[in-house]
Amino acid sequence: MIPHLGRAGSFSRFGAPIPNVFIGNFRFLEFFTTHQTRYAVHVDSERLEMINTDIIHPQLLQGLAEAGHGANILVADANYPVTTKVSAQARIIHLNFVPGMVGGIDIVRALEKTVPIESAAYMAGADGKMAAVVAEYKRILGDDVPFDKLDRFAFYDAASRDETSLVIASGEQRVYANLLITVGVR
Repeated sequence: MIPHLGRAGSFSRFGAPIPNVFIGNFRFLEFFTTHQTRYAVHVDSERLEMINTDIIHPQLLQGLAEAGHGANILVADANYPVTTKVSAQARIIHLNFVPGMVGGIDIVRALEKTVPIESAAYMAGADGKMAAVVAEYKRILGDDVPFDKLDRFAFYDAASRDETSLVIASGEQRVYANLLITVGVR
């Protein structure tokens, strides 16, 4: 049984608009939500395609859909200056509800399940080393994803480039927990 099914542009049973979402060349026309997972379904005359993700934030889903191959996604810790050290055209999604929520680990886990990741760059600590939280990001993304180290100001420069299309402001309290992810292809 599907608890909620509706056409993009219509309204859910809770009164919230159902957004148009594009993934690659596909426009997902129908959505339904179970108790834990949001599904986007594209239906055409020849095939049925579905995205399965734990992410339910509508603007985040739209930002991910708009981030194509080569686009960067910044996962910023709670200390990162998201209004001044990012691309002017980047979509900023604030997930920093209270200190520690939503943490960087949870965000990276969800992204790893949702988008193909080509590479990542992290902000090195003041001592030039990788922060423990970044080591956890690396473990989540796996050994196949190249990880580059950037000092603080080089990281700011990289995040400020036009390739950064999405910024996710987390509630992560650990310092130097910033990660710049480059979207790959499936």
